[in-house]
Amino acid sequence: MSAEQIASEVAAAYREVAAGVGDGDSTAYLIAKPPNPVTPWDSGYYGEATEYKATAYQNKLDMSNVDGTLILATDLMLNLAEPEIVPETAMRLRWRGTEYKIQQVWPFAPSGAAIFYLVQVRA
Repeated sequence: MSAEQIASEVAAAYREVAAGVGDGDSTAYLIAKPPNPVTPWDSGYYGEATEYKATAYQNKLDMSNVDGTLILATDLMLNLAEPEIVPETAMRLRWRGTEYKIQQVWPFAPSGAAIFYLVQVRA
């Protein structure tokens, strides 16, 4: 079984669990701004942001890791499966009507290919 097939099965499981426990829609949107232009004479408008879909499932935040600086008690930990683009800290994430800033991203890649991403987000 390939990493893509495993990632697809993980995403399907997240969707099934979200529907089964009544969590609602498991779709999240990664919001990526276009890269800055090469020239410094640009007006500063680089175009509209692009949204990319992913399947999200909320993970538990271990309160013993909360330090008040890097990890806050109000942060969320989300598992993102099958994102259309690799999440980065420069992006924002919209999930269940709230837009979040991505603080940290950890790929879960036991065989070298990412199965899902653990993402820490902050409102």
